[in-house]
Amino acid sequence: RIRDLTRQSFARYSDIQYLYLFENMVQFVEPGTFSVMTNLEAIDLSSNALTTIPPELFQMPLLRNLYVAHNNLAFSDANPLQLELPIRAPLQIISLADCRLNRLPDFGIL
Repeated sequence: RIRDLTRQSFARYSDIQYLYLFENMVQFVEPGTFSVMTNLEAIDLSSNALTTIPPELFQMPLLRNLYVAHNNLAFSDANPLQLELPIRAPLQIISLADCRLNRLPDFGIL
C-alpha cells in the first residue's frame, strides 16, 4: 500500500488524465507532487489517511472531479486549508463524504 507521494512519484507520467489512488494508506503528499500532471481531469484519493487536501489540486487547469471521501480531514482556525484563491480548477465534483468535517473550508468561488 502506498503511504507517501513525492515529487518523483509521477514525474514520468505528465499525460495522465485520471488517477485512482483510493484505498491505500496515503498520509503524506509532498508539495509539487501533482504539478507535472497538467492533463489531470479526475483524482480519487478516497479511503486514505489524509488530514488535508493537497492545495495544488485546486490550481490544476483541467481538474473536474476531486474525490477525498473517507479520510481524516480536519480543518479549523488552527489548521486551515491553505488555498490560493481564486481556484483555477474547473471543479464540478468534490466528494467529502465521511471526512469528520465540522465545517467546510473556504473554497472561494467555484
